[in-house]
Amino acid sequence: MQHKIAAGLDARITLCGRLSLLAAAAETMPPPVLAGRIEELRRIAIAEGLTAAARVARAFTGALSESRCRNSFTHWFAALADAIDCEDTDADMVADACLAAVMVRMG
Repeated sequence: MQHKIAAGLDARITLCGRLSLLAAAAETMPPPVLAGRIEELRRIAIAEGLTAAARVARAFTGALSESRCRNSFTHWFAALADAIDCEDTDADMVADACLAAVMVRMG
């Protein structure tokens, strides 16, 4: 059990580190490149069983592909960080709350 907890924590730390680096460089990246990097995060989240983070990442890449979030990167990165940090006991509820937070922040 202890090993599983440590592995889950390592995955969250890795994702948060990558997310921080990505957020710092996002403004200078073309949207397709940014979407590709977020897709990489989504794949890691899926592999680690972080379903809420994967759902938020998928919504983020969808918004990028529709050019709906160029001025709201901060909100999307915050929501994705929140989803990574949350326990996945109810992934749908966590993802829905994080996605709702983006919509509220965007006004």
